[in-house]
Amino acid sequence: MRGFHSGFSLVHELCNKYSIIAIQEHWLKLDKLDKLGLVSDNFEFSGIPGMNEVPARGLLKGRLFGGVAFLWHKSLAKQIEFIRGG
Repeated sequence: MRGFHSGFSLVHELCNKYSIIAIQEHWLKLDKLDKLGLVSDNFEFSGIPGMNEVPARGLLKGRLFGGVAFLWHKSLAKQIEFIRGG
C-alpha cells in the first residue's frame, strides 16, 4: 500500500471487485488498525502492525513501515477463522 492513506482509494475500489483482499505495508500502528474498518462498511478486517515494539521504545525515527491485513466481505464472516501464533 505504501501507507494506509495513500492506498485507501485503491483498496476501496478492490472491495467492489473482490470478496477477500490481502494488503501489506499499511504502515498503521497498533492503536490505528481500526482505520481498516473505514475502507468499506461491507467488509470486516484483521491486521497486525509492522512496528509492534518500535513505538514502545520511545520516539519513532524515520518513516513508518510494515503491517499486513486481510479484509473480507461480511457475507463470508462465518467461514473466516484466524489462528494467531503466540
